[in-house]
Amino acid sequence: MADPVIHQPSLYLIGDRDLVAPMYKNQPIEATRRSCPTWWVAQVIEHCGHWTQQEQPGEVNRLLKLPG
Repeated sequence: MADPVIHQPSLYLIGDRDLVAPMYKNQPIEATRRSCPTWWVAQVIEHCGHWTQQEQPGEVNRLLKLPG
């Protein structure tokens, strides 16, 4: 892979109860920022597991609205 960095403006969401989150040593946003430096939103959603859009659809829809 020549350039593993995502250059498009992006949204990053992860649930605070996501079983994948511990692999980031409790810092999932900071751990992945190197590969996606152009986030317009990076958010940990409370009371949510891995399937953010099914578990917290209202919060996901709120965060999906473009800034501006």
